[in-house]
Amino acid sequence: MKPKRHIFLMFCGCGPYGKEHRKWDSSEVEPLVVYRGEDQTNSFFPAFLLLAIRSKKGRALIPGFGEPGNKEDWQAWLDDLFLPEHNLEAIARMVENYKLPPVDIWIALPYPDPGQKKFGCLADRCLNFTRKNDRELALKWWINRFLSEWHSRIRKQGIDRFLSLKGFYWGREAMTLKDRLLLPRLIGHIHSLGFRALWIPYYAVTPFLSVTNPGFDVTVIQPSYMQNPTEGWQRLKAAAQRAKRHRAGIEIELDTAALYDNSAGQKTAIDYLNRGLPQYEGYMKNNYLAYYTGYKTVVHLYHHKNPLYTHLYRFVKGSFRKVDYPGIGY
Repeated sequence: MKPKRHIFLMFCGCGPYGKEHRKWDSSEVEPLVVYRGEDQTNSFFPAFLLLAIRSKKGRALIPGFGEPGNKEDWQAWLDDLFLPEHNLEAIARMVENYKLPPVDIWIALPYPDPGQKKFGCLADRCLNFTRKNDRELALKWWINRFLSEWHSRIRKQGIDRFLSLKGFYWGREAMTLKDRLLLPRLIGHIHSLGFRALWIPYYAVTPFLSVTNPGFDVTVIQPSYMQNPTEGWQRLKAAAQRAKRHRAGIEIELDTAALYDNSAGQKTAIDYLNRGLPQYEGYMKNNYLAYYTGYKTVVHLYHHKNPLYTHLYRFVKGSFRKVDYPGIGY
């Protein structure tokens, strides 16, 4: 079955500075799985990508956030995914409680940093990612471990019927030569297991997707307008044009700055939604959409009865209508 188009990015593990252990219990997952408002309860986000910046051991699971992770960190990421009553299990419980259709699940792979010389040992082989094939061996080992844990912790509880495992996410947002050599084999392995591969590259690399994309099944472009609001909403138009050219999706980006009425962060978030309407760039109904919202921002929107919570819901459902604000300009 084709993956569902609206994918919520759920950050687990540790934050970028390693100071907080990020995990989601059922009460925090609930406003994402179901929409509660306007005297109705309905399904909300139909798909979730679980990803982490660092492991709870403190090392990086994606590049750029400190010392590269090793086997211990990769195992810690597995432990976090299957933390009892949290994360995957919490999503499943909410789907079960509200008798909803299964939600799609995507899982972030830990990044095999080429500079990691002391990853750890698998059976009788100690891996060094500067050597040919060791990065691939480590990733296949981790995927097999994940699937084993999925069977023993999710399927044996009978809650796999609430979660449809779709595939794996490649976390590095740029593309290096070493990764381009590795990824076709890795994606082939993922396909052989019956799953798909997802990538969300950052804006600067998207003009070159025709030569840098090694075969991902779903690619979603980061407009990075939230991070560069002075460029104006035209950034969203340019990103949508690139997405159309490369048959890619668009990432909707907002964070805690959107919590405050009439703030620049809230206006930027509204631009992402408005420009997705058919009279503008049209990606609301025509593209894969990933939702970057920082950490638990949408939960705060719900509890503070912020109108943006309802706007997001309507956008996911395809019923969103343009929202004006002072000085909107289009």
